[in-house]
Amino acid sequence: MLTIIGSITRECLALKVAKSLPSQSVTETLDRVIEQRGAPRTIQLDNVLSPESTPIFAESQG
Repeated sequence: MLTIIGSITRECLALKVAKSLPSQSVTETLDRVIEQRGAPRTIQLDNVLSPESTPIFAESQG
């Protein structure tokens, strides 16, 4: 499950439920939220094995 919540308003910006969430699906969901609301200043993660395990974070670490 992927839940994206605004930290100030606590509004649920996206909720995606699936048996498996490949990184492409997560990226597409984040892109849609960014398109609608703008890019966040920070992203807080919970229940992620490690940043190196996902291509999204491997790219950002350069």
